[in-house]
Amino acid sequence: MKKALALLCTMTILFCALCACSAEEDVSETPDRFAGELFAPEASKTEAAEEISGGSSEDPPEESSEQQGKNTSLPDVSRPSYGQTYPIGYNSEPETEPVYLPDGDFVYVALGDSIASGYALNDPKRKCYGALFAAMCGECDYRNYAVKGYETDDLFSQLDRINIEDADLVTVSIGGNNVLHTVGDRFLPLYRDFGVGILAEYAKTLIGLGDKARVDRFFKALKDAFDDELLRAEVRRGLDKTKKELPDLLEKIRRKAPHAVVIIQTVYNPYKGLVINVPAIYHKNVSALVDEFVCSLNRVIYRSAELCGCEVLDVYTEFENSKYDVLNSNTAFSLGAPLDFDPHPNGYGHEVIARLLRRKWNSLVKANEE
Repeated sequence: MKKALALLCTMTILFCALCACSAEEDVSETPDRFAGELFAPEASKTEAAEEISGGSSEDPPEESSEQQGKNTSLPDVSRPSYGQTYPIGYNSEPETEPVYLPDGDFVYVALGDSIASGYALNDPKRKCYGALFAAMCGECDYRNYAVKGYETDDLFSQLDRINIEDADLVTVSIGGNNVLHTVGDRFLPLYRDFGVGILAEYAKTLIGLGDKARVDRFFKALKDAFDDELLRAEVRRGLDKTKKELPDLLEKIRRKAPHAVVIIQTVYNPYKGLVINVPAIYHKNVSALVDEFVCSLNRVIYRSAELCGCEVLDVYTEFENSKYDVLNSNTAFSLGAPLDFDPHPNGYGHEVIARLLRRKWNSLVKANEE
């Protein structure tokens, strides 16, 4: 029995040492960026006049043009937090600013990808940020046409099949699938082929147990999957596609919704803080690499918005500065936490976006009234 306990303790210590995650704890100020240039929204706007240097593998489900109607009560957005406590629900952080509604009711249309559709929420129609925002505003005619997996060209085509002419506000979440799906596509095969317990298997090999040949195959596959040059080449293609298509997409939205304020969101880092570290074998700062890609994409978003006269909702900075878990992906590796590489916002993340959108909308209406 004592030998068994000693072995278990040894494996626990080894496993915890394998994947050290360097997630920031409290970022009340804008955190230092990882390797590469600093991404500051204001700086990006200033540099927007300069030239920017530089689909989803799943078939999207059939979209619905069904209007979701009025939503005047904010739903519960609770979600397991892996032991972390954070405020949940609209009343957890009372709003003091009034809600500004032009001429009473207004029409709000949400467009985009899986983030806007509420993918991975247990009640996406009511708990995605669009529905939460509509609930906060009260008398709002809300429609959500977002589809999982959409890239810029998919949304461009969809605009021919939907009517958004009466919209007062249009929000757009797009571009992530153009660029970042290449990173996610590398995680899934690794854990499909080797399982979530492969690092524990490695720990066993350190004490003469486990399948060493299988572990060696895993680390070779890991190194091949996250080859920097290969990833950068694929991301560059995605950035070029976005740079070419996004301005045309935003112009088309403005033509289809001529009276609307069009707001496009920046893209957040879905793997913030993720560092894979296996001493003497493998080290990869996935967070820094993905942040480099995200910041390049956000520069394209700011530049395109400026060219087309659209507003920008800076979700990137809002998520960076959050003190709480806003994503489904779990970068705090430990024996007690599930291994989750899902890059989508959790319930609280959608609430954060909804609040940010409300502040943005209120400020725009105020400025227009003045």
